[in-house]
Amino acid sequence: MRRVTTLFLLFMAAAVILFFPASAAETEEETPSLPAMSYITITSTPTGAAILFDGKAIGTTPLMGFETTAGTHIVKVIKEGYKPAEKSVTLQPAEQAAVSLVLEAVATEKPTTEPTTATPTPTTATPTPSTATPTPTTATPTPTTKTPTPTHTITPTKTATPMPTPGTGWYIVRCNVDRA
Repeated sequence: MRRVTTLFLLFMAAAVILFFPASAAETEEETPSLPAMSYITITSTPTGAAILFDGKAIGTTPLMGFETTAGTHIVKVIKEGYKPAEKSVTLQPAEQAAVSLVLEAVATEKPTTEPTTATPTPTTATPTPSTATPTPTTATPTPTTKTPTPTHTITPTKTATPMPTPGTGWYIVRCNVDRA
């Protein structure tokens, strides 16, 4: 009985050592700290602009809650027909920030002169008589060759019901051909 008690106490001591570390300080040293993520919401006027975050395309506006690291980042939005807009933003660890950019429309070039409309000038065409006489053409018939009548005799080798070939709609028929 004493042996069972000793084994039980050894087992319990091992369990305590494995499941409960000696101090909390040792546990903190072993676990590396993860960087706290920051979140940014990017909007633009007008919407639908392409977003470049630190030079990398990440989507279109509006973009809500984009996860990134803390630090200084460059946000740039681009849309066809508008001048690009750019802004630098500095994020603290675990910060939630919003960036809103307004795109300025690119001025379109206007023509310097008024467009002119062309008015058609009517022309009269007088037919000229043709002096050439038409030459008659004759068609040469092409000779046809007559296909010879076959002289083969086909006789079935067996008397049997033809079997359909699956999926083709055709029947398989076996026969012998005697050439005359």
